[in-house]
Amino acid sequence: MRTLQQLKSLRGQRVIVRCDFDIAVSGEHILREEAWRLDKAVPTLNWLASKGAIVYAIGHRGRPGGKKSAELSLKPVAAYLSRQCRCAVPFFETIAEAVKTKLAPGTIGVLENLRFYNGEEKNDPRFVAELAKLGKIFVNDAFATSHRTHASTVGLAKKLPAYAGLQLLKEVGVLEHVVKSATPPLVAVIGGIKMETKLPVIEHLLPHADSILLGGGIASTVLAAQGYKVGASPVQKEFLAFAKKIAGEENIIMPVDVVVGGIGKSRSYRVEPIRAGHKEICQKNEAIKDIGPGTVVLYSEYIRQARTIIWNGPMGEFEREPFNHGTISLARVIAVKSKGPAYGVVGGGETVQALQQSGLIHLMDHVSTGGGAMLEMLAGKKLSAVEVLRAKKVKK
Repeated sequence: MRTLQQLKSLRGQRVIVRCDFDIAVSGEHILREEAWRLDKAVPTLNWLASKGAIVYAIGHRGRPGGKKSAELSLKPVAAYLSRQCRCAVPFFETIAEAVKTKLAPGTIGVLENLRFYNGEEKNDPRFVAELAKLGKIFVNDAFATSHRTHASTVGLAKKLPAYAGLQLLKEVGVLEHVVKSATPPLVAVIGGIKMETKLPVIEHLLPHADSILLGGGIASTVLAAQGYKVGASPVQKEFLAFAKKIAGEENIIMPVDVVVGGIGKSRSYRVEPIRAGHKEICQKNEAIKDIGPGTVVLYSEYIRQARTIIWNGPMGEFEREPFNHGTISLARVIAVKSKGPAYGVVGGGETVQALQQSGLIHLMDHVSTGGGAMLEMLAGKKLSAVEVLRAKKVKK
């Protein structure tokens, strides 16, 4: 991929930068736990501005479905970037307004939510042409949307000279390294609920990982596939056959006990051991809410021996006590191992939320901005917006 360092004579050049602006906002204020995503865009924007480029930062928030929504405006993002970049950041409600406004070299402007336009998610050539009026050079720095074939990720990259931003380069480099040439032992911690996104990752990591520790709804589905009665726990029946298959793999590590609680808002719970001779873990009105204390100890031992750690997905209902113990406990162990004894890579919205809840996010070696994009890379898939950058000829 072509990099920013290959860009020459940028003063006065209009550069379009696709950023990851898909964050939660309270009123017009950026939530503290969301700000880190915007901060990842600052190095690329500042680098271009320091070279005298006229920078147009573009991105999206939420899923407005091609309709304008005041609640999903990027106006608060422009205000936040003006503080972080320490310069005035003008905000443009339309492409036409941005094109006709004369900006000084070194200025960073923000365009309104791209998903207010129907052509964005459809990769409509007419919308690509409209966007391309903003500049002569395109930079993709939005790893989180690089698995999407949209106008602002693939369309612009095909139409204009295209380069990878600093954050995108780092994300791709880190994830390619941890799968292909990570320092062993490689331990993957996989939780969450969505089997359709996690099973391809598990399948791809099986030949590479020394241990894959399962939790959350992923573990519930595997337990159900092994014949355990898991009550109202999240189970995706269409994946039971595959779940049973991976359960027999030597490097798949399952919980030895779980925390069982009533469905709904009930806070009552009990710890239930997983025993081969006792198949009933939950009653019909109960569900597995977390990994148990014995599993925390077991998983911690695997993590302590690791030299590379990948974590995606919580171990249970970490959002409320007393079902957050397993997720927070493993977060602490992974944090202690990262930045030195092991290289820790974390991704996924809920996983990052759990890290922020525990105040440990700053201790991780790499926190990915992309949940879906990270999973696709870990599953061995190619990201459309990355591949189009690779296809561009690199000038020697």
